[in-house]
Amino acid sequence: MPPLRDEAGETWDFATPAPRPSFRLEPGESLFTIGSCFARGVEYFLSSAGFDLPTLRFKVPAEELSRQRVFANGLLNRYNPYSITNEFRFSCENVPPETCFAGEEKVVDLHLHSGIAVPRERAVERRLELHQINREGIAASRVFVVTLGLIEVWYDTHNEVFINGTPDFKLAKRQPDRFLFRVMSPDETMDAVEEIVTTIGRYARPDHRIILTVSPVPLGRTFSRQDIMSANAYSKSCLRTAAEAACRKFEHVDYFPSYETVLYSNREKSWLPDYVHVTTEMVAHNVRRMVEFYT
Repeated sequence: MPPLRDEAGETWDFATPAPRPSFRLEPGESLFTIGSCFARGVEYFLSSAGFDLPTLRFKVPAEELSRQRVFANGLLNRYNPYSITNEFRFSCENVPPETCFAGEEKVVDLHLHSGIAVPRERAVERRLELHQINREGIAASRVFVVTLGLIEVWYDTHNEVFINGTPDFKLAKRQPDRFLFRVMSPDETMDAVEEIVTTIGRYARPDHRIILTVSPVPLGRTFSRQDIMSANAYSKSCLRTAAEAACRKFEHVDYFPSYETVLYSNREKSWLPDYVHVTTEMVAHNVRRMVEFYT
């Protein structure tokens, strides 16, 4: 895509859709961030802007991260609406860590963005540490930034819960009846996003605020039997509609147009060469605008 032009004929690379803030951020306050991989970049730049990001305190040894993890807390990526709600529930309702696991002596945490098996004792320790960080962050934060990622979901019939991502192929092959795949409908997506809002409301401060965003990062693969481009368009459309519905229903919920900013900007400035991941420059542009409008 060539550089875009404004009415005066001036060229520009970054789209600037304007949000409509209903509140203001306080300098240096605690912000609780949760969502897909785009949320990790948002965390980094919000921290650089002087805000306190509790989720940045979660770190694991390098051997528990795959080589693709750019951020030290990359295991926290939450991709579908159910996995976002689950993270609040698991942390605030003292749900047993084993609800998240698959395996015996060595286990995989199906609710972290990692397929790496670790000893069960370590998995429990890590999960309890995350729950503690989350509880403290939820209690300390007035503002929650939630980034919605996708609507292709897998249900774990053993633990009776939707998991965060696609189950490991070897695990699914060993237990072929354990995981059920589903593409969420528009109505289900709206209900699930509304559940995120109400779940946060049960555990957060009475004066809390929520900023919803939709990740611009497209599906890397689909199990829907659709063409990947069609599947991605459907996924993002459902999430964007659900975010809009939540903002209209709840006065304390805002929508920030990070998705539109990336989508309508110069592709060469927005995307890395894989056209899947967003450039650091574009993430910084989004966060600068968020801070500008909300302060």
